[in-house]
Amino acid sequence: AGKSFTSTNLAVVMAQSGQRVCLVDGDMRRGQVRKFFGIDKKSPGLSNYLSEEASLETVVYPTKVDGLMVIPSGYYPPNPSELLMRKSLRDLAAVLDENFDLVIFDCPPVLAVTDPVVIAGSAGTTILVVRYDQTPLSEVLAVKRTFETSGLKIAGSIFNGFDPKKAKADGYSYSYNYRYDY
Repeated sequence: AGKSFTSTNLAVVMAQSGQRVCLVDGDMRRGQVRKFFGIDKKSPGLSNYLSEEASLETVVYPTKVDGLMVIPSGYYPPNPSELLMRKSLRDLAAVLDENFDLVIFDCPPVLAVTDPVVIAGSAGTTILVVRYDQTPLSEVLAVKRTFETSGLKIAGSIFNGFDPKKAKADGYSYSYNYRYDY
């Protein structure tokens, strides 16, 4: 669906607009955010912090984008969901919220693992990334049910990879129309 790509671009754009942003790679199974910023795979990150093997200061990395810091996923632990259920995740979210204007958690796919639902419990807002012509409506509805069952809400979604040319060929069109009446 392009979750990491979308999260990273949103973080960069928000930092470029003058906000202090922290991008956290919450995918401790296959995290990819570090690659966008040239952070070494063996660098400590979220998993190291949650397992109390590293301090917050050692897992937050500056980037070439002014105002943007990154916390990579760290090593891939055998029990990511258990680490995320620790109080230290809520504490981390609170500390980051105090020190940044915006904190973005990039998460693994919702229907694959419980990690995104656990992280959403510590986040202020949840936005779902879906990909045009790839994410079936049934999956979107299943994600919605999963969140509702956990007492959480999805605030909105990002419709990624939309191709107007392909949509037009499929019989879908989209346009704006402005009209003034006096």
